[in-house]
Amino acid sequence: MKVILAKLLIYLSAFLTGVVFVTPPAASALLTNPLMQGLSAEQYGSLFIPMIIGAMVSALVGGRLAQEKGLNLVYLFGLVCLSIGMGLFSSSALTLKSRTLDYTTLMIAMGFVGLGFGATITTLNAWVLYYFPEKFATAIVFLHGMLGLGTAAAPLLLSYFTATGYFWVDPLLLLSILLILALIMWWALPQITSINNQAKGKLRLSPTLLLLLLFMLLYGMAETLIGNWGLLLSKEVKNLPAKSASIALSIFWGAVTVGRIAVSLLAWKVSARHILPILPLIMILGYLLVANLSEIDPTYLAFAITGLGCSACFPLAFEQAEKTFSSNASTVSGLLLATYMAGYGIAAWGGGALLKEISLATLFEYAFLIPTALFILALFLSEKRREA
Repeated sequence: MKVILAKLLIYLSAFLTGVVFVTPPAASALLTNPLMQGLSAEQYGSLFIPMIIGAMVSALVGGRLAQEKGLNLVYLFGLVCLSIGMGLFSSSALTLKSRTLDYTTLMIAMGFVGLGFGATITTLNAWVLYYFPEKFATAIVFLHGMLGLGTAAAPLLLSYFTATGYFWVDPLLLLSILLILALIMWWALPQITSINNQAKGKLRLSPTLLLLLLFMLLYGMAETLIGNWGLLLSKEVKNLPAKSASIALSIFWGAVTVGRIAVSLLAWKVSARHILPILPLIMILGYLLVANLSEIDPTYLAFAITGLGCSACFPLAFEQAEKTFSSNASTVSGLLLATYMAGYGIAAWGGGALLKEISLATLFEYAFLIPTALFILALFLSEKRREA
C-alpha cells in the first residue's frame, strides 16, 4: 500500500512543483502593473536571480546530500521551501504600499521557490529511477509530463483568482496542499540513499556529460524565453487582451505536457535517440511563428508548436544522463538541473537586461538560433546513445 501511494504522490508532487514554479512568471502582468507591484522589466527579470541561485545550490548540494543522507530528507526539504515561497508570495499583497518592502518580499519568496524546485526535482528524478528501473524512459517522461501539466495549470489558476480580486489566495492554497503532501510523504517514502545498489563511484566529466550539460543550458534558455517573456510579448507587442495572453502561455505549457505524455507512450516502441533530434526542429518552427504571427488564433498555434518542441527535451536528457551515470543518479540529476537553471537565469535575468538595448520583438526574432544549436547537440547525443 505504501509503495502504491508513494508512486502516485511522486507524480502529484511533480504536478504541484510545476504549478509553484510557473506561478511567479504567470503573474508577470500583475508584477509589472503600475497599480500593483509596478516592477520595471529589469526589476521583474532580477526577481529570478534568487530563484536561479537557490535552485542551483539545492540541486548541486541536494544531489550529493541525497546520496549520503537519503532522498526523502532532501525531497521533504524541497516541499517545505516551496511552501514558504508561496506563503511569502501571497504575503506580498500586504506590502503593496511599500514598493521596497514588496520587492524584497518577492525576492526572498523567489529564493525559497528556487531552493524547493532544485531539491524536489533532483530527488523526484531519482525516485522514478528507484521505482521504475525497467521502464525508466517512459516513467521519467511521464513525470515531467505531470510537471508540465502543473505549469500549464498555473496561469489558469492565477487568472481565476485574479479575476475574483484575490490573487493572493492562489499561492496560499498551494502552501496548504504542499504541507499536507509533505506530511503524507514523510510516512510513505522509504529511507534510501543508493538507487540501484551499485557502488557510488567518482563522477567524471566525460564528453557525454559535457554534451548533456550544454544541451540543458541551451534548453533552459529556450524554454524560459517563451515561458517568462511570452506573456509580455503577446500583451505588449502583439497587443492581445490580457486574458488571451494568459491563454497563449497556458497553451504553451499545455503543449509541453501533451508532448511529454505522447513521448512517454512513444518511448515504449521507439528509441529515445530517434525522438530527441526531432524536438528542436519543431521548436525552431514554433519560435519562427511566435516572432512573426500577431492575431490571436495564429499566436495560440505558434505557442502550441513551440511547446511541443520543448516538451520532452528536458526528461530525455535526464533519462540519458541517469542511465549512463546510474551509480551517481542523484548527483547527475542535480548537476543537470543546476545547468538548466543557469540557462533559465540567462533568459530570465539576461532577457530583462537585454531589453534595455533591444526590443522584445527583436529578441524573439533571433530566438530560433537557440533550438538550432539544440538540434546539433541532439544529433551528437543520439550518436552517443547508439554507441552505448
